[in-house]
Amino acid sequence: MDRTSKKVLERMHQDGSPKQFAFWLFDDAVRLEAEACGLSVEDFANAVNHLIAEGWADYVFTRNGYRSGVKLTHKGVHYKEFVRRETVKTMVTGVLIPILVSLITT
Repeated sequence: MDRTSKKVLERMHQDGSPKQFAFWLFDDAVRLEAEACGLSVEDFANAVNHLIAEGWADYVFTRNGYRSGVKLTHKGVHYKEFVRRETVKTMVTGVLIPILVSLITT
């Protein structure tokens, strides 16, 4: 996860319960959220789109089918656990296994 997306994800966690709506998609609301993250509206929108594409967040739709907001998915609510698991997996497969292989073969 890049730094900008992490900034937006952490901002979504700050606004009350992360299991509820993180923010609305109205022009002023998006601008205010972008400013709170220290990002331009374009960078903020790109980060939100990335979080949605990676499964960290999802759109909330109105009854008419219009996008009205963005909320965190299960993965987004518990992102620290998912990031920690990925880090451990990378350490095991990228560091420990090669060390063990080199020790065994020497």
